[in-house]
Formats: sequence, C-alpha cells, structure tokens
Amino acid sequence: MEKPVLEKQVGDYTCKVFYDQDPQSPADWDMVGTLMTFHPQCTIQGTKEFKTQEAFKEFLRKGEHDNTLIIRPVYAYIHSGVALSLSRGGQFSDRWDSCQIGVIYCTKAKAKKEFKTKTYTKTLEAFENEIKAWNQYFSGEVYGFTVEGKDGEHVDSCWGYYDTSENVLKEAMSSALAEKEIQCKKHGEQLTLV
Repeated sequence: MEKPVLEKQVGDYTCKVFYDQDPQSPADWDMVGTLMTFHPQCTIQGTKEFKTQEAFKEFLRKGEHDNTLIIRPVYAYIHSGVALSLSRGGQFSDRWDSCQIGVIYCTKAKAKKEFKTKTYTKTLEAFENEIKAWNQYFSGEVYGFTVEGKDGEHVDSCWGYYDTSENVLKEAMSSALAEKEIQCKKHGEQLTLV
C-alpha cells in the first residue's frame, strides 16, 4: 500500500489516511444541480453533454424541462488538470486556459422539494458544494482511512471521503476510540486515553 497522507497513534491503534485510488464520481450522486457541458474539447463523464453552446440553447428553447430554472454558468480552468468555478475571477479569467464549459441548473420545483424555504439561496449553496466536490474528484483529493491494531491487524476502514485529510483522520481516530471502548467493555476494563 502507498504511503499514508497522515498517520496518528491512538493507544494501541494506528490510524492512517490515504488518497482514495478509486473514488466514486460525483456524476453518480443524486445532486441538486444538473451539470451540462457544451465545450467541444473537454467533456465530463456522466454529465449531460451538448456538442455546442448553440445546441444547449436549442435545448432550452425546446423546453425539455419545466421552463423555471435556477441556472449558473460553469467555468473551467484547463492547465495540467481541470478546475471548475461558478465565477469568472482569478485563474478562471485567463484568456488562454479558461472558458465557460457549461452550466449547472436545477428546476425550481426540485429546489422547493429539496429545501422547502430559501430555495434560491440554498440551491446556489448546493451548486457551490457540488462544484467543490467535482474539483476534489479532478484533483484526487478524496480520502480513505484504515485503523490497525497493535499487531497490524485490520480493525476498520472507510473510503470515499470528499473532505480534508485532517477531518478524515478525526474520523479514523473516532473509530479507533470506539473500538478501544468495545474492547474495554468486553474485558471489563476502564477506558483510559493515553
């Protein structure tokens, strides 16, 4: 196995955080927003794709949706990797390596069903979080953890964390403490933290 990103000892347990080598794509999730792309040279697997921006506009004109959309442009910075954004500032305004790659949208009916109140604001927040997840996926910043006992035996593991490595380490440490508590109860011992 590769070298851990983070490692910490919790009593007799070793908690290790690794990059997830086979994370689930955000395209497989049930998201609030639907990501649609129309860039001829850059596609995102699992999204609705149009060959051109004109084809996308024709989709909107035909009304293959309920005509009440919350919609935002999606920009890409493509240079030794891909990063997405809902705003045009910074690297996303570079005239050579950035462009509008598509849009993210949600019907107002879906937003109302999902959020009940403050649907517009909450939908835009969901869009931001969904783009953040895509960026983590593209950059390989998806993690998993293992917890090993004092003899190196497997105690627990979990993968697919779209979070910081530090937060994933906290999850691993919680798992180690829960296992330690189980073992203490099993043997009638007092739980002590070392």
